[in-house]
Amino acid sequence: KDALTHAPLADVPVSADEFRVTTDLQGRFAFPRLEPGRHWIPVYEERRALSAGVYALVNAGQDVTGVEIFVKLGGAISGKVVDEDQKPVAGASVLLLERKFEFGQMAYARELTATTGDGGYYRLEPVPAERSYLILVKKPLALAARVAAAASEVVAERGRVLVPTYYPNAPDAPGAQPVILAPGENRAGIDVKMAAADAYCIDGTLDVAGGVAPDSLTITEHMALLRGSTFAPVTVATKSEGKFRACGLHPGDYLLAARSGESSNPPPQDSV
Repeated sequence: KDALTHAPLADVPVSADEFRVTTDLQGRFAFPRLEPGRHWIPVYEERRALSAGVYALVNAGQDVTGVEIFVKLGGAISGKVVDEDQKPVAGASVLLLERKFEFGQMAYARELTATTGDGGYYRLEPVPAERSYLILVKKPLALAARVAAAASEVVAERGRVLVPTYYPNAPDAPGAQPVILAPGENRAGIDVKMAAADAYCIDGTLDVAGGVAPDSLTITEHMALLRGSTFAPVTVATKSEGKFRACGLHPGDYLLAARSGESSNPPPQDSV
């Protein structure tokens, strides 16, 4: 049953031991061949963000009837992403993050991801109810088309880039505002204003190992508190003597990995 309205829920998967059934139009389910003992009866469905369960004690020769499972329906979060000039930001990734504790430390795990459209609008669903989430918005990593090598180049000439921003406009997780949905709620108006910062460059030289100079370098964004979130890397071709230069980067942490076309070993990583 719906925990809020107590209305029966049809087509919901219910499990017990190795058995799995689906509720009928009246929300009913039955397991005719359970062994005596205490059984956990879980309900889980990703499509509607359903999760619940109850224990049922089955005695030998006795049927158990009238078991009720009250399920909290998930909802949706929607809004618009704009830049500092209130212009819509298209093609941004919107991440729904849930705080978890792993190995004694606090971290954030990505639960859902959406992408903003041409008008900067996004929608995240299904979002489980009554759980606290943070919303992070970021643009995919992209290097500047023009890469100047002059040491005298001033930062202002490189332009500005959008930086990862937490709802509503925080630069980091501690300053973010949590979002918690009621069962079945569709929360609109969760708008994010992305901050901008001066674009910067990374340059250096890759050491030659065994006489073979690495021919490329991959640069991947790294956010220390995020778990299970792999951001797409960008690749930089090295020049003579292993020199490289990449521009158009916002302030933050990056992982660098170099590889030679002739090497089959995983590349070592360094952070900047």
